[in-house]
Amino acid sequence: MSPISRGVPVANAIRTIVLLCAVSVFILTSPPTVWAAKPPELVQVKAVSQDGEYSMLDAARGVSCKGGKIFVVGHVSDHLGYRAYLGRFDRQLRCESTWTYPDRFEMHECEFMDAAVNSAGDILLVGVNYSNSGSAGFIQKIAKNMKEVKKTVNTDAEGSVYPTAISIDRKGFVYVVGQSDGARLLKYDRNLNFLKSGTRNGSTSIAQDTHGLALDSTGNVFVAGTINDGTGRRDIWVGKFDKDLQLVSEVLIPGDNDYPGYNNVDQARKIAVDAKGRVYVVGTMGFGDSWDRVWVGKFDNSLNPLGSFTKTGITGRGLGLAIATDNRGHLFVCGELGTTSPAGEWDTWLGVYDTHLNFIAETIYSNYPPPQSGFAQAMALLPNGYVMLAGSIDGAGTSQDIWLAKVKALRLPRVKKP
Repeated sequence: MSPISRGVPVANAIRTIVLLCAVSVFILTSPPTVWAAKPPELVQVKAVSQDGEYSMLDAARGVSCKGGKIFVVGHVSDHLGYRAYLGRFDRQLRCESTWTYPDRFEMHECEFMDAAVNSAGDILLVGVNYSNSGSAGFIQKIAKNMKEVKKTVNTDAEGSVYPTAISIDRKGFVYVVGQSDGARLLKYDRNLNFLKSGTRNGSTSIAQDTHGLALDSTGNVFVAGTINDGTGRRDIWVGKFDKDLQLVSEVLIPGDNDYPGYNNVDQARKIAVDAKGRVYVVGTMGFGDSWDRVWVGKFDNSLNPLGSFTKTGITGRGLGLAIATDNRGHLFVCGELGTTSPAGEWDTWLGVYDTHLNFIAETIYSNYPPPQSGFAQAMALLPNGYVMLAGSIDGAGTSQDIWLAKVKALRLPRVKKP
């Protein structure tokens, strides 16, 4: 694969960064310095189930916070399959309203993947309809009262069969990214009229698996995902687009190149941008010991690397799933860590770092034996210093419910900013 992407200036070509465990730009190999602060603690947990007929399918895929409300998306099961689910909760995790799609009397397999709230209070959702004839991605605008659909748009025509993330800028423009060849990024106006798309300008044979989407204050769009280089190796990829969806710069991050068979797990999951325009990416990276690890990378606004670290569980395994920054210089990272109690099980992990990637505190919630804690798939910050985790929780037998957790993250030290 040529190191220069077609349509991108030579100065902004792919910068391949070899991030091995021993020679990473910034890897925490020694015991971290613990700040004089209480670690985050779990203050409330609530499991939510919608129609428990086949509740092994219930799960949250995304969570977002706006105006003191918490919006959770995913899917819930019933006797005909599973439906896309949206729930609105107050800060005490009391459910105020729910929305499911499609009609419960239709045969279906459908789920919402992410949500964003516009300035009018309307809720914009991205999701996927699954069927034997194929899958169809869509965007749906739900009224603020969660009682009517204002508009539904099919995203397949624009090349996003599996939309995974949505974001809205200050002017109301809507951005959607998903899993499709070419890392396609879609832009719509506030009425969901399609405007344009952006791609990585690569060969259509290079598969993209994009889950991360974030905007900075100047209108740039950052996307994080995975690239298959054509040899069976999957590497982490991060791209920067301007407001016209032209690719400005990109970076490719391989895992342990000595063991290409294990690099299939290299993937970026989520991305965040702080007030200074610095970019943080979380994902999973494979290493030659056959274990995958939580990976976090930091970049400047032009995607020049500023540091990284990895995190593993008791068994040496870890999955990076969500990341967020607050206005006090803290970086929150969420994932799952492998455990030996019993072997093959996973615990939910929440870590707090400063924006220089120095460790502050962490907490681990055991998921076994069920029901204990949930498997977090998504994370969002409340403005009053709390962290919301969302995912699924195992119940008795084969049951599984949507899971929410509110984590207290107060009294963390204010971090000196560079």
